[in-house]
Amino acid sequence: MGHSDGSFQIEATYDMGYDSIPYSLTISDFNNDQQNDIIVINYGTNDFTILFANDDETFTSKRYSIEKGSHPCSIDSGDFNMDGIEDIAIGNCGSGNIAIFLGSGDETFVNLNVLSTGVNFQPQFIRVTDFNNDTYLDIVAVDSMNGELNIFNGRGNGNFSLITTYSSGLNSYPCSFSIADFDNDNILDIVITNNGTNSITILTKYIMYPNTSQTVYSTGESSSPIYVSVGDFNHDNYLDIVVANSESNNIGIFINLGNGTFDSEQLYNTSSLPQEQLIAIGDFNNDNHLDIVVVMTNAMEIMILFGYNNGTFKYGNIFSTGTDSPPDSLTIGLLNNDSYLDFIITTSTSHNIGIFLGYGDGNFTEVILYQTDKSFSPNGVNIGDFNNDNISDVLITDFDHGGITILLGYSNGSFMNSIFISTENDNPAAVTIGDINNDSRLDIVYTSITTSIVGVLLGYGNGSFGSIIRYSTDYGSYPTSVSLVDFNNDTFIDILVSNLYDYNIGLFMGLGNGSFAPQKVLPAGFGLFPTTLAIADFNNDKQPDIVFSDIISNYISVFLVYYDAGFTKEISYTTGSGSHPYSIGVSDFNNDNQLDIVVANSGNDQIELLFGYNNGTFKNKVTYSTGLNSRPEFVTIADFNQDKQQDIIVANIMNDAVNIFLGFGNGTFNTPTTYSTGSGSRPVAIATSDFNNDNQTDFVVSNQGTNEIAVFIAFNYVTFTNYTVYIPDSYPSASYVVAGDFNSDGQQDVVTVDTSNAKMIVFLGYGNRTFAKPILYSTGPSSSPSSIALGDFNMDNQLDIVVTNSDANNIGVFFGYGNGSFTAQVIYSTGNLSSPGSIATGDINKDNITDIVVANNGKNNIGIFFGYGNGTFAKQVLYLMPNGSSPVCVSVADINNDQNQDIIVANMDTDNIIILWGYHNGTFIKTPLSLDKGSAPSSVTTGDLNKDGLVDIAIANRMSEIILVYFGNGSGSFSTGSSYTTGIEITFQSISIHDINNDTNLDIVLTGLGEDTGIIIILFGFGNGNFTIPTVYSTGSYSSPTSVAIRDFDNDGRIDLVVNNYLKGSLFFMFQFRYDQFVRPWFFSTGDASYPSSVAVRDFNNDQYIDIAVANSGTNNIGIYLGLGTGLFVNQRIYSTGDNSYPRSIIIDNFNNNERLDIAVANFNGNNICILFDYENGSFSFITSYSTGILSAPSSITSAYLNKDNYLDIIVTLFGTNKILVFYGLNNGTFQEAKSYALEYNARPQSIIIGDIDNNSLLDIIVANTATDYVEILLQICQS
Repeated sequence: MGHSDGSFQIEATYDMGYDSIPYSLTISDFNNDQQNDIIVINYGTNDFTILFANDDETFTSKRYSIEKGSHPCSIDSGDFNMDGIEDIAIGNCGSGNIAIFLGSGDETFVNLNVLSTGVNFQPQFIRVTDFNNDTYLDIVAVDSMNGELNIFNGRGNGNFSLITTYSSGLNSYPCSFSIADFDNDNILDIVITNNGTNSITILTKYIMYPNTSQTVYSTGESSSPIYVSVGDFNHDNYLDIVVANSESNNIGIFINLGNGTFDSEQLYNTSSLPQEQLIAIGDFNNDNHLDIVVVMTNAMEIMILFGYNNGTFKYGNIFSTGTDSPPDSLTIGLLNNDSYLDFIITTSTSHNIGIFLGYGDGNFTEVILYQTDKSFSPNGVNIGDFNNDNISDVLITDFDHGGITILLGYSNGSFMNSIFISTENDNPAAVTIGDINNDSRLDIVYTSITTSIVGVLLGYGNGSFGSIIRYSTDYGSYPTSVSLVDFNNDTFIDILVSNLYDYNIGLFMGLGNGSFAPQKVLPAGFGLFPTTLAIADFNNDKQPDIVFSDIISNYISVFLVYYDAGFTKEISYTTGSGSHPYSIGVSDFNNDNQLDIVVANSGNDQIELLFGYNNGTFKNKVTYSTGLNSRPEFVTIADFNQDKQQDIIVANIMNDAVNIFLGFGNGTFNTPTTYSTGSGSRPVAIATSDFNNDNQTDFVVSNQGTNEIAVFIAFNYVTFTNYTVYIPDSYPSASYVVAGDFNSDGQQDVVTVDTSNAKMIVFLGYGNRTFAKPILYSTGPSSSPSSIALGDFNMDNQLDIVVTNSDANNIGVFFGYGNGSFTAQVIYSTGNLSSPGSIATGDINKDNITDIVVANNGKNNIGIFFGYGNGTFAKQVLYLMPNGSSPVCVSVADINNDQNQDIIVANMDTDNIIILWGYHNGTFIKTPLSLDKGSAPSSVTTGDLNKDGLVDIAIANRMSEIILVYFGNGSGSFSTGSSYTTGIEITFQSISIHDINNDTNLDIVLTGLGEDTGIIIILFGFGNGNFTIPTVYSTGSYSSPTSVAIRDFDNDGRIDLVVNNYLKGSLFFMFQFRYDQFVRPWFFSTGDASYPSSVAVRDFNNDQYIDIAVANSGTNNIGIYLGLGTGLFVNQRIYSTGDNSYPRSIIIDNFNNNERLDIAVANFNGNNICILFDYENGSFSFITSYSTGILSAPSSITSAYLNKDNYLDIIVTLFGTNKILVFYGLNNGTFQEAKSYALEYNARPQSIIIGDIDNNSLLDIIVANTATDYVEILLQICQS
């Protein structure tokens, strides 16, 4: 006894008997007298002794036998059956079990049962505690001989089940353990001392998780089952299933065989025409047998199938829905307090609900219609008491407009005014009701397939509700059905949804206060589409099970649910709650010679970096945002800016973009640059390489949403800052712009013409992006000036200006004074109704005097005004174009290198180009170049685009969105025209050639009108006749730029642009700002519904050009695009991976060591990998496949020399079975039987990568587990 001073003395000694060998004891009150008793187990005599406390601090001994040879070695106690009386658990090392003795409170005990893990079980140490926070006591046992820790889950009734076995390792001999919450997560942890290995093991993060046993039942070929419900149809206390088959015009009954399995489907025909059918279950004729109501939507009829209580049914009468439109939903309930079941249908197109009040004999009143607001289209319905007045109310949902309406009931089947609740951008597809926060008030839970959420509305009990609380079901999941149930038996309501397009059931575990944990999923199996679900206990184990219909595969699927448990594994690194790591990469980001890890966390819109030590551990976790609602699902690594530092590129599926994070080499990164992959593209994978052999890193993206790959070519793409100058006149319309130095100050000035006000306007530049006040010159009343050219027409070394006046049928010449001012115009007629448009200048007749060439659109001719050198011109000389040709553009250049100026004319209406080959005397010979019919060439220009010293012709076609380039041969002939598409809808107005980015290669600049916006397009030249993808710049809405002037307007040594915005009456300056590495991509189709999911790059055909391989999940094939070395690729050639294989991931390598590349594919739905061997001449020599196991769903694949035998091995993640498989390679391209490595429960591995994490020269495996929010590392510590 203690003396309260730290000292003790022995008060009494109690003999346990001869050879008793007392081994362990515990203290508790075993007879409910409020005094602590002592219980001792006697190893030698196979019994236990209880010393019951007396009031005088003495004890009365009582002995209890166990069993012969039991040799009890450990003991603990607790209330196992929740009766308030202490019970006993004894670990028996001799008999290999744990004996449970339930106390009666009167010093007697019942030996209820024994627990065991099997042969040779040795429970040397046991402890009683509530390990899983379910309020029921569990038993933890350590088996020293077998090196195991076992947890037996208590059920609260004195029974236990083995739920966890954890091995502490061979020869570890655990000799003691303790239980506590070491990491403050409110979950108990365990520390074990291992005598054999001189170590301790700490087990944390104990979780219980649902697992399922799945059975699939056919509903018949082409049956299309939609709705499913459950009930006990044969009164055997086992729940049965009914399903509505919409295409086979029947309902199917599946009778439970008593163990959670079901008999074959019994069919009841309901209609002669395929149609959606609604079903509900209830006793409609009060015979205590369950009946089925069926609504045949297209027929607008209702049928009751009356149950015989033996699993069979008879047909009742058919009656009308009373509506002229197909019903959308059905529910049953008590609407008028007469204890007879009623039912309600909704009809969205008629904007009403129909009520059928039951008479209790299987008959119903005629339909009572209630009209909703015309703006409300009810398509879902539920019955409940939302204002706690004990009267049934009705809830209806509107998918089309997004809303919920509550109709408060009067108890007679009629309703008072409605209460409307907006669901905002959510379109409720399914709805259910229940008390989810334990406040005795009904709440609402709905799903939205358009926003991929579950919405929760907490009820106030008066018919009103709180704000919507939303929980994501993952983008594109398409949640079609929702149910409420206490799924994990914690007394809190949980939410289950069927995610049709994610092939899973989503679980939101309730916290009891109306809030829910983030979604966890139960995979339905790939290729199974859970359409609607029902929850029931099919095997009477007090655990809710699941059944769902599959409208596409013609099945119902039954999930019998049971629970497993376990601890989080060592060397797992969490990426945060709800992070959903989806993809990983490894590299040395901080130049410390240690591999680091980057993770794309799709759940919280970020990438995460883990910096490595050399022992396989990580420090200093850093995150970078990828943007709100971006959902990054792929990450890879490359050096994009040639600084020899590793950069990161991420594909964001939800915002249709990729991010590039440029690395500084110290583990930090620049703010990301974002590049669009196209609207609705949903990029899911990236591969990097140099596609055009310019020593820059390019990349390709697989766009699953738009069925294409997008190729981004690296280049110094110019960006601009903008500045607008407005014409100071009423309703101006700037129709053309030209630049030159008009006041001899070395700065670029600008001249434009205002067609509406018949003015020429000069802006003198200051060289700093500003301009003097404009100077206006008249072009004559109603002259409609349209085009401008410059030249020194009077040989005074000052720039003059010539303008075409389209409505005045003349040209006007303004002679410059060299100070920025000009004379009034001098006009020269172009002929009656000539309507001159385009104009150009040059020395046409080799007299060293500038001449003028004008396109007379109205008369279909070209006029030449030969200059005299004094500012005057000879009478116009005409060259006829074809009738109806409409010449719209002229350009002057020496095309054939004969030292004579030639004239190139674009004839819009005859779809051709005419070249006037010049002689030194100013005469010409015509040669036409025919273009595609309907192309409508609108502008033409010249330049040496391929740096061969010869002049080429570039043509913009107004109607075809195509740019044509004819490469000159120098003799007056041309190569076949090369076409370049812009990839956007545009009406071209002008084309120019200039070196915009100072790389000595000529570029092409175009102006035009897109969809309600002005556009500038630049094709940057490579100097070899090839160009980058068109870079697009906007000049503003409804701006209509028709020309461009190209100069350095701000004296920074860089080329700038100015365009005229015709409709806005302004000049739009584009001052060069900086270079961007990427802009728009080239798109290449992968085929309709192909859903490309993975992409890889190599040179397949040994032509030194990089090629692309893509896995097309939707069309079950691999596509190969052979590269042309320019950033462009030939059309896809496809290779099948097998029917319904759904190729998910690919890797390219040489698996059989024959110097030809092979492709290995992970087939998600085929549950295998296949290898396409020996690509040569466009084909593969043979294909081999290896199974990965039933429902394994291989999700990613990679290759490496894991065991250093010089034969490539293949490593695969299995999404369905939460494993990694390693196929060790042999020397002939074949592989050994796969070796399996288990991951934690419900890990759902999505991505895998290989690297030497711990610097031991052995390759390790790194996996992103999306469901458990962990990156898991498998360290290779010895050579396999």
